Amino acid sequence: GYLMKFGSRGNGEGQFNAPWGIAVDRVRGYVYVVDSANFRVQKFDMAGEFIMAWG
Repeated sequence: GYLMKFGSRGNGEGQFNAPWGIAVDRVRGYVYVVDSANFRVQKFDMAGEFIMAWG
C-alpha cells in the first residue's frame, strides 16, 4: 500500500514520465523525485505540492 500519491504522467511541473527514485527530507519537510525520462529532479512539500525542478 501507500500513504499518498501525487503527480500525473507528462513533462510539466509536478508530472512524471519515469519516476526512478524518491528521497524524503523530514527535517525540512520536502520530497524529491528523480524522473529519468524527463532528466530532472522535482521538489515537493509534504502535501505533494510542486515547489521547483532542476536538471
